[in-house]
Amino acid sequence: EMPIGERTRVTAQERSDGIGRGESREASRAGFRSPVRASASDLSSVESARDFFSRDPRSSWAAYVLGCVPLLMAAKRMPLCGADIRVVSAIPLSKGLSSSAALEVAAMNCLGRLFRLSFRGTELPRLCQRAPLPLSGGRSEGSQKASAASSSSPSSASTPNGAAHPSQPINSP
Repeated sequence: EMPIGERTRVTAQERSDGIGRGESREASRAGFRSPVRASASDLSSVESARDFFSRDPRSSWAAYVLGCVPLLMAAKRMPLCGADIRVVSAIPLSKGLSSSAALEVAAMNCLGRLFRLSFRGTELPRLCQRAPLPLSGGRSEGSQKASAASSSSPSSASTPNGAAHPSQPINSP
């Protein structure tokens, strides 16, 4: 299967108020709620994140972005603090092109850069494989995520197959 040329770009900026905010113009155009705001307590664990994202199906897209927070806190000791996360994607939603896998890989990579976390070997795709199942209740796109992140590293600007394009984070002044 040939890779597609479309990309997903994620930028993030740390916030001091503990609010996680995910924004996507593409999600909004597709009828989803954007921006989605979650408190620190909403994202403090996988269980609380699952509860938060199950309350409003129109916010479910943000589970792939903000849902990375409790996974990174548990696996990488990422601090619980706020972040503005902005998504720009040319990958069509709900068309079987793994847009959620690209979004998750790009978001986790971007948050890793923002909070200076490092991923070794297959650690990033393995973390991504765990996210949608506990958070959105959907089927894991594990093989797509592994493919999207297989050779990505914290210094990489894009992932193979054109699946995701994590950008350098926008750091707070």
